[in-house]
Amino acid sequence: MKKSILFIFIIFSLTSVALDYKDFGKLPFFSNVTISPDGEKIAALANIEGKPYIVVTEFGSTNFNPIASLKNEYDRLEWIEWANNKKIIFQTSKAEKARERTFRVYDLNTIDSDGSNFKIIENKSIYKDKQNSYISKYESISLVDILEDEENKILVSNYDPRERAVAIFEVNLKNNRFKKIESPFTDSDGDRVTNFIVSEGKIQFADFYDADEGIAKIFYRPNKDDSWTEIYRANTEDLATDNFYVGGVDKKDGNLFIYSNFDSNFSYISKFNVETGKLSKPIYSKKDHEIASLEVEDGEIKMVCYERFTRECDLFDPEENGIIKSLKKSFPDHYINISSYSKDFSRFIATIRNSNSPGKYFGFDKKTGKSFFISSQYPQLENKVNSITKVIEYKSRDDYQLYGFLTLPEGVKNPPVILFPHGGPTARDRIDYFDPWLQAMVSQGYAVFQPQFRGSAGWGKDYQISGYRESGKKMQNDMIDGFDYVVQNYDLDGKKACIVGASYGGYAALTGSFQSQDKFKCFVSIAGISDFTKLLRSETFFRGSAKMNKIMHGDAFEDKEYLDSVSAINYTDKIKKPILLIHGTYDTQVPHNQSSMFYNKIKNSNDSVEYFEIPKATHYFDEQGNRLIMFREIERFLAENLN
Repeated sequence: MKKSILFIFIIFSLTSVALDYKDFGKLPFFSNVTISPDGEKIAALANIEGKPYIVVTEFGSTNFNPIASLKNEYDRLEWIEWANNKKIIFQTSKAEKARERTFRVYDLNTIDSDGSNFKIIENKSIYKDKQNSYISKYESISLVDILEDEENKILVSNYDPRERAVAIFEVNLKNNRFKKIESPFTDSDGDRVTNFIVSEGKIQFADFYDADEGIAKIFYRPNKDDSWTEIYRANTEDLATDNFYVGGVDKKDGNLFIYSNFDSNFSYISKFNVETGKLSKPIYSKKDHEIASLEVEDGEIKMVCYERFTRECDLFDPEENGIIKSLKKSFPDHYINISSYSKDFSRFIATIRNSNSPGKYFGFDKKTGKSFFISSQYPQLENKVNSITKVIEYKSRDDYQLYGFLTLPEGVKNPPVILFPHGGPTARDRIDYFDPWLQAMVSQGYAVFQPQFRGSAGWGKDYQISGYRESGKKMQNDMIDGFDYVVQNYDLDGKKACIVGASYGGYAALTGSFQSQDKFKCFVSIAGISDFTKLLRSETFFRGSAKMNKIMHGDAFEDKEYLDSVSAINYTDKIKKPILLIHGTYDTQVPHNQSSMFYNKIKNSNDSVEYFEIPKATHYFDEQGNRLIMFREIERFLAENLN
């Protein structure tokens, strides 16, 4: 029996009760809202009673029909996209253990918008034997392009055991037949080139970027039967921070749109002239902002998004950009993003958000001038959160200009303080999106400070480079200096404070437990790192670029003395304050033994250390039950130690 859900009722049936971990720990109710090419239907990802679904409705309606869900609640629905006006492509993933490692395995799938004709997109013909099947399982299939001129056909990249590399295949979605249209090739340097640029269904360009060697190359061939020729080469020594990507082909002149930050502190968009082999001056940049994304459609730049304290976007069509400006006037103090639109842009979906307001999806019809509310990401939190996040600028002890974000609980005088460093470390926070973890702590009466320490992304190349090999040193000092600044300049109770963090933020919390335990009453490490040396030596970490990791963090062997000196595992006899450790056994980023080893070593000398090892939980705790456990234990632990 098919079920329909009238989502708008949920918002108006809320009761006014005090909020706790059960409210903030819920997965987003709605996400990835996308409109069909003809503008007639809307699809979205929805979490209903803790289970992920794909839901579909007619444009203008909120009467969504669930058309697919995952059998295993521990698996993930990653994204959805319309292949045409009838079929939806979606990616699923699951964490698996193999050969003593934990992997995330991805599948590409398709289903009709009425819930029929579900298929897993897989090339069974070349994965018949067991060995090839095993290899293909961990060499995930990826969507490359949707062929608009050929309905029900897409391009994918998929590992081909005959090539021992990724190749490009055309897939017929009706019968799941694969046709190889592009093979990887080896250039004059012996490099294997597998990344091809598709424009209007044609492949005339390929690019290669090797962070280990610090080299970027572009290749060109006029026709499919021609040989590939290298037409551009750039070298860089800033391996971990320099970027060079081909964003698309300009239909007017056949030249390339390039996203890069070569020879610049911040990224920009430029053009590459195929005939002269020259890069143009930037055609788009924002002073002191990083380019976050470049969207090229039908050979034209459609949209560019950029970041500093917030993420905002410019549409290149004057009329469409005017719509954004008009929406900003209608929703003051909110940030607006066009997240999906019909082929002719007559209908579109806008996301409207702020740090104290869960993201909301609205549908707009340009022809009728009408709009309608679709759903909130967190309907249970609508109109229940009032605390706005503000920007903090401060100087480090060595006079380096730094940034951070402070969120204060409303109506609380002299609140306790949570130092809340982000993961990464080449990640960042922003003030334009709603963070339920942050607001969960604020709702319990804590002031929360998020330091954007050296090494963070999004503040320019120099800012990121300044954090190289500074884990546990300048990067850690930046966090403490920011904490001291907000305590001194705002009405905060610095004597009641705790460090809370996940991943690299968990590392920062554990590092604080032996470097700064005189300042803090407790420490919370979620999927954190206790032994940097062991992590860098682990197979899990070496799946990335070994040379980049060496530049950013240090060599696991040559720099062992430094790495050991900034690893909490080597200071368990000195740590006396309460620590909460939470780690999932299916963590694909930081092995859970980073927490279990630390706990086993410290438990006899510090009985105030708690460890929750959660079976099948991933790095991001993206299963509803596991996430609620995490939020519950953090709420309890902070209350016991700060209130």
